[in-house]
Amino acid sequence: MIKKVCFHRALHKLLALVSLISGSAMPVCAQTPLKREIIVGSNFDSFNFAGPAQALSLAYRADINPQFTLELDGYGYSRFGSGAGRGGLSLTYSPTRRTSATVGGSAGPSNPVAARGESFAEINHGIDVSEKGLIRGVEVDYRQGWLWFQNSQVAVFSPGVIFYMPGDCMLLVRVHQSRTDWKSLQSANWTTGASARLIVPLSAHLTGDVFYANGAENLTFADQVGRFSARTYGGGARYRIGPHEIGTHIYYQNRTLGQTQTTVSLGYAYRF
Repeated sequence: MIKKVCFHRALHKLLALVSLISGSAMPVCAQTPLKREIIVGSNFDSFNFAGPAQALSLAYRADINPQFTLELDGYGYSRFGSGAGRGGLSLTYSPTRRTSATVGGSAGPSNPVAARGESFAEINHGIDVSEKGLIRGVEVDYRQGWLWFQNSQVAVFSPGVIFYMPGDCMLLVRVHQSRTDWKSLQSANWTTGASARLIVPLSAHLTGDVFYANGAENLTFADQVGRFSARTYGGGARYRIGPHEIGTHIYYQNRTLGQTQTTVSLGYAYRF
């Protein structure tokens, strides 16, 4: 997934949504919580203006009790001849099956290509709408995050909505508003972006999705901070068998100044 600001968390969110589709199809977060998960994700990027890049994430997620879930994660990046990495954790509190709140963060050594630190807070709530209408339920979500780079600090404000539709299809829509404060400048820079993903079950074990994003919706890397804008097109599929789930996606990004990026992502999850 190109939006690497939440690289493994985005993968985990998609895995959770696919599990909901493949299960009982009860609307709006009514599935039985998973006890433990191991999630591995990798991205392979190619550009028309630079050499290739790679990213890797590893996460372990476990329920502490019915209301609290702990997640430990690690990231590794190789980009434009430089390497970077950081580790972090997050804690999710779910007072009901329809409502949850998460706080977390990560940190690593200073580097020229990726954020050396991140913190975030997120809250979401599910609502039933109709048993027979086009929209069966919605899940509203708000996320606020902060990223620290060598020469700047970025604040991201990101509301989103998941629409649950007939046939166990889902539409995920999110808006991104970011503010970049440069150490060398007194003024801040604001950018806006939006993204949408449509998820469609293709069989009992296979789920496909298509994705589109416009604007600045990826802020993990230094080359995508500031006056950055792009259009991103992509899609892929995930296959689930027993406790295992694998998937692959491909994305094409057309940036400003005629720059392009193609990303192939691979993911694997094991639940136990």
